[in-house]
Amino acid sequence: MRSTDKVLLYGEMMLLDPETKEDIHRAMLVLLSDRLLIGNITPSGKYSLESTFSLNNLAVVNVKDRESGPAVADQLLKLLVFPEQRKDQVSRIFAVAMAYFITVLPKKGIGAISLPKNVEERAKRTQLSPTTSKSVQENEEGEVMFVADQDEMAWLQELPAELDDCIAHRDLEQAVELIHEWKQCSTKDSNIDAQLKIRENQIVQLLSDDVRRPGAVHGGPRAMKKARTLLAQLGRGTYAMDLYLRRRSALQRAAVKDIAVSEEPLSYVKQLCTLFSGAVTDVASEFHSQPQYYCQVLQWCSGELSMLLSLVRRHVIEVAPAMTVLAFTWGILMKTMDELTSMGVQLTFEVHRLLGPALEAAIETNFSNIMQGVKLRMTEERWRPYVLESESALTRLVEELSDVGLNIDWTVASDSRAAVLLSPHAIHFARVAHSLARDLAPLRRSPARSACDRCTFELWNDYLRHLSSSICDSTVYAYTATFILTQVLPLCETTLYCDDESNDVLTRLLAENYPKLVPYAKDSEEEAVEEEEEVAHI
Repeated sequence: MRSTDKVLLYGEMMLLDPETKEDIHRAMLVLLSDRLLIGNITPSGKYSLESTFSLNNLAVVNVKDRESGPAVADQLLKLLVFPEQRKDQVSRIFAVAMAYFITVLPKKGIGAISLPKNVEERAKRTQLSPTTSKSVQENEEGEVMFVADQDEMAWLQELPAELDDCIAHRDLEQAVELIHEWKQCSTKDSNIDAQLKIRENQIVQLLSDDVRRPGAVHGGPRAMKKARTLLAQLGRGTYAMDLYLRRRSALQRAAVKDIAVSEEPLSYVKQLCTLFSGAVTDVASEFHSQPQYYCQVLQWCSGELSMLLSLVRRHVIEVAPAMTVLAFTWGILMKTMDELTSMGVQLTFEVHRLLGPALEAAIETNFSNIMQGVKLRMTEERWRPYVLESESALTRLVEELSDVGLNIDWTVASDSRAAVLLSPHAIHFARVAHSLARDLAPLRRSPARSACDRCTFELWNDYLRHLSSSICDSTVYAYTATFILTQVLPLCETTLYCDDESNDVLTRLLAENYPKLVPYAKDSEEEAVEEEEEVAHI
């Protein structure tokens, strides 16, 4: 250092990582009249010079770290030296004074330097005192110390007017900072405290209006972040969160009104789920790092889900749609819940609780209509071949059943070009049974599992009873019974119970209730194996 150098300010600080804000090491900042010295701590505990910066090439920024809380909101100091930067954590007044000096010195020179009033007041309230010559000293904790002769009470007496000025200019950030400093002040006066409490309530009201107003969320959920953060600093974090979530709910309801209930119920369900999933993902992502609000966020998600399911129940499920619509609706809902679960929002149990009864009732109603048609056809059964209009119609039928895994080539009549030795009612039953099994398979993962199994058992049992009571020497009957017992019901069993490890519902049903039908349940391969076993035994 030169003999003419004058130390204006110095103090210890902590160098932080610019991205993560994690501590790196301690250092010393020394501000001279024309340059800034930075020293790094050595293993011996002393500091060695690391770099020197001219004030003309240096810029300093007080970083407002509101997310870390009011206690450290003003303790980050960013030094900019193109093209690099560094962040340091220092005492509040050190950051304020350093930023002031580095900004003013290159312009006015040391002779014109005088701390502004708000810097003096902050120095005084943090036990930092400016003397007439603005000299600086260091206390036992390594913080910069100003020596001042003004009383704290004088500042308190001026604070209501200063807050009024902040409120008038809507400088709510500065107003919250002043309120925070007032609460940290050791000097108390009941009259002044009452006035300041009134100002605090006014600030809370203004911030609340910023959260409530319709335009506050333009630009996404983070548009209200500043107002919520300031409310949290005033000790109203839960209240601010409640206001924010209510506003999000109002926006959700407005968006839902724009979704028309069309003749395409699945499209309606998809649009609702997309809207709900987007909102929940948005909110959950924003507050992922704020566990103190998890309960409120989860409660809000549950409320929004309740609205979603209410609309689905009213406009889709309760209007008794086809079983396929019920199956796809449940699939869309579960896919949405799985996506939310992957990001930590588990709401599947709420879907089960809120939608289970309505879903089960819809399945029962739909199945009742299906059974009426099946029973009516069973009463009209005459065991006659199914004659089609043409060979092309027969080809289409064979291909249609082949696509789902049913083979009827062996039933084509040899004496007719467009007929199969199957009852037309049996073909209808095959279509109905397979379609029902396909739709009930995903629904068995819902709370309506017992209803699905009950419907399946009733359909199979009634048709097996019909076959058992109609045994005759008819070729059509024999082909039909074989087709139903070796292809249709086994395929339905495989489709319906695909999630179960092993299932023998059909086998038990035949053995216990319809033993007369067991011979028809053996296909040609099984019969050939049994014949070979009998021959080998003889």
